[in-house]
Amino acid sequence: MKTREHFSELYRKRTFFHYLFPFAGYAFYFMGIGAFLLLLAVLSVPVLLVPPLRKYLFGSFVNHFNFFLTRIYLPLLRVYKIAEDSTPAPGAFDKPVIYVANHRSQLDGPIIMARLRNTGVIMKALYLRNPVFSILVKYSDFISVNSSSLDSLSVAMNRCKEVIAGGSNLLVFPEGSRSRSSRMLQFKDIAFRLSIEANVPVVPIIVHTDYPLMAKIPDSYYPPETIKLTVRALDAQYPKDGERASEFANRVRKIMSDQVQDLDTDTYWEHL
Repeated sequence: MKTREHFSELYRKRTFFHYLFPFAGYAFYFMGIGAFLLLLAVLSVPVLLVPPLRKYLFGSFVNHFNFFLTRIYLPLLRVYKIAEDSTPAPGAFDKPVIYVANHRSQLDGPIIMARLRNTGVIMKALYLRNPVFSILVKYSDFISVNSSSLDSLSVAMNRCKEVIAGGSNLLVFPEGSRSRSSRMLQFKDIAFRLSIEANVPVVPIIVHTDYPLMAKIPDSYYPPETIKLTVRALDAQYPKDGERASEFANRVRKIMSDQVQDLDTDTYWEHL
């Protein structure tokens, strides 16, 4: 059984390479943002004038960049090793689905999006400060929402329904923000209202690392050893007859929380 002292000692003994390799990963991430903006500048006319081409190019860039970053580059740098990855393959479902994932790391989105295709993302309006996200919201299936604004929620709901009606999936982080502890935050019900109203299933995805990585926790940007990454898709969930969105959200949260708690055993998270 690993103790809090065990983990504290590991963090104290970090070497130069424990800082170098993650830093190289972060540098590549920001280079990718620059590459996206350069691509947009070069292809601005066809991209802006032909919506299907625009959607294909943006989606292809996001998927391929995230795949290289999270499945090749970061493992090659030994930032983490992938212990399990059961992300649903493209075409795994015969109709659109809403993926809901837990949220501890800034890398959760790229990790999941790397293997998904034809999938939009609901994200906080705060991210519109980033020019890449702003462009994706304006010209692709990225949807921003301010959960404190009823008008923003209404606009986001309508946009989500359009995306689903067009045959695309959605990825939602129902906690709304990264958790600062091992306990999952309460779920916002937008994904579950959509599931009920659009008659599509919710597919939970667990992203788990045995050490915090890019989390709202001090020292999480430079882990003390190679992290073990688990990406686990759970069974699709459907709303029960007469079940309200809040009840559906709580039921799915309980299913996901049990999985996360099991994965947290004998890891850094168990001591938070």
